[in-house]
Amino acid sequence: MVSHVESVIRDFKSLSDYMRLKKDNDEDGQKIVFRNFSWDDNRVADHLSVYLKDTKSQEEIEKSFMKIFPYHISIGDHQLATMVLWVKARIHMLKN
Repeated sequence: MVSHVESVIRDFKSLSDYMRLKKDNDEDGQKIVFRNFSWDDNRVADHLSVYLKDTKSQEEIEKSFMKIFPYHISIGDHQLATMVLWVKARIHMLKN
């Protein structure tokens, strides 16, 4: 099984790839990255509601996340927003 830290790194790579493909208007590539994202990780799926209830941690994670991916909000893409939320929940798991 992949470690939690390795999963975060893989998700960061996927986010980076997705944003690059979005910039290049490569819709097929975006679909592939989105489809191959870590959606099958039940640890994150189970933790998502915990993350959404912890508004204090959400603020902290958002500040850190903006330093890594400062342009993710300006892209305005629902699939990217969903991926970002998933990664933030994964990061929150590291804190708990």
